[in-house]
Amino acid sequence: MSDRIPCKTPGCLNTILPATAEATKGFCMPCVQADAAQERKLYIEQNRRDLNEFEGITDPVEVLKIIHQDRKWDPLINWIPHPTSTDRLFAELTDEQQRRLAQYAVTLIGGERNDEAEAIVLGLAAFTHAPLEICLEALVAHGEFQSSLAFHRATPAIRD
Repeated sequence: MSDRIPCKTPGCLNTILPATAEATKGFCMPCVQADAAQERKLYIEQNRRDLNEFEGITDPVEVLKIIHQDRKWDPLINWIPHPTSTDRLFAELTDEQQRRLAQYAVTLIGGERNDEAEAIVLGLAAFTHAPLEICLEALVAHGEFQSSLAFHRATPAIRD
């Protein structure tokens, strides 16, 4: 067995194999990884940008569509939230806006964005009196029954 070498980091008590010392210029892996993590953190802090997807959008239906979209996590993006809460946006929808949003949700049901559709239907069920029959029929057709809240005002035909 080879003799172990002390890590070059001041104050570090770890010892490393000569092969590791050669690969890491004399530093132990925990110190190398901590240094890499610190560099990554500094890079993110220096290059992070704010992104406001709602800038210039005043239609609450379009705002709710954006809010419910899945976002891929990126440490370099700071997503700016909408200043109005989601429940308030739902509650302030007009009858026509509720119908538009329900129709949009129907187009998403059964596809890759089914979770987004279900969240919209739940918001409509919880905060509005929107007629959700077309949404509920689509959910039933695709076997989506996870949330009973969406079905709490279902017609007997849909319920049964």
